[in-house]
Amino acid sequence: MPLSHKGVERRRPSSYRRNVMPEHFTRSTVFATFYCRKCGKFTPHRIDDARKGPCLDCIQKLEALHAAPKVAPPAQQTDLFPGIL
Repeated sequence: MPLSHKGVERRRPSSYRRNVMPEHFTRSTVFATFYCRKCGKFTPHRIDDARKGPCLDCIQKLEALHAAPKVAPPAQQTDLFPGIL
């Protein structure tokens, strides 16, 4: 909400804004709990280069999906009307 003084509008200082600056962590931090938009809940996130990284639950789901064996496509039908000719 802009402040006005003698007809001049100006913005509030950035200290009034929330969540503008992301958290920085120490190098020894391995994971921290954050809200994950994909999972829709608070989950542990990996810390990469002192910044918040990806959700560990999402990484496990993705790795399981990639490790799953590929399903062979069903055999294609060669005749349009089988058994008629």
